[in-house]
Amino acid sequence: MAVIRDIIPAFELYQPGSVDDALKLLDRHGADALVLAGGLDSMDWLKDRLKRPKVVVDLGQIKELRGVREANGGLEIGAMTPLTEVVRHPVVREKFS
Repeated sequence: MAVIRDIIPAFELYQPGSVDDALKLLDRHGADALVLAGGLDSMDWLKDRLKRPKVVVDLGQIKELRGVREANGGLEIGAMTPLTEVVRHPVVREKFS
């Protein structure tokens, strides 16, 4: 049976606004940092103390990682684009529905 804890250990939270800022934070904090990119399972890892980062870098505010764009005869889907945004995109609906 898994041990369930209610309190997540303390950490510093950063929410950079650009990829460049995120890379600088990760370079500065190295192995002490955990990248948060969506994923509710990360919260469970923190609560159950399976991961104990000193720093969490949340990529959710980086606009350049979101969106669906036509590029080079295909689609470019940003890493932080919610699936609902992908399936609602007109080109996706037209070509892949």
